[in-house]
Amino acid sequence: KMVSRPRGANILGSTWAFKKKRFPDGALKKYNARFCVRGDQQIEGLDVFETFAPVVAWITVRLLLILSIILQLETQQVDYTNAFCQAPLEQTVYVELPKGFEVPNKVLHLQKSVYGLRQSPLNFYKHLREGSESKGFTKSNHDDCLFTNGDIIVLFWVDDCIFYAKESKTIDNMISSLKDEFLLEREEDMTGFLRINIYRDTNNTSLSITQTGLI
Repeated sequence: KMVSRPRGANILGSTWAFKKKRFPDGALKKYNARFCVRGDQQIEGLDVFETFAPVVAWITVRLLLILSIILQLETQQVDYTNAFCQAPLEQTVYVELPKGFEVPNKVLHLQKSVYGLRQSPLNFYKHLREGSESKGFTKSNHDDCLFTNGDIIVLFWVDDCIFYAKESKTIDNMISSLKDEFLLEREEDMTGFLRINIYRDTNNTSLSITQTGLI
């Protein structure tokens, strides 16, 4: 929210980030404009403390891809919209208003995590973990981004995730339930997970992985 500029506070700068998002093959997907905070101006112990946030290990991703073939599991990829901005912010953080929208002697007092803050990835992971546990999921002891609830397995890589289950209806019901707490949207199965093309053969007996978009 917008507040009067507080005296003696650490006011972080802000910037716009413009990006072209692409499909795994390199084709243009959409244009993206994002308001970001200058996290490099944060002061440790004042407006930032712990910052480490886990992501799923690639050995876990590969293992689940193999199991999806062996066990004939249905899959669905989901992307959390403006993920970091969905997570609450515990610290008091003030930010300059974005360029083009300045108001004299006014700054922003952040209520949610914003892209650029050093603690935002960790805050979103905590938010995602708590939301998943409220739906009956349990974190694996071997990977902090692998969760199961008996019927569904889910992998998290920041704001991208893949659901695995025996029946697609089980995944559909869970995604509908998660929409009560999160802003999210379905992707095309798992074909573009982390900008990687994942192809199934017609008999669903093998997978191939390519990343030609990076060449």
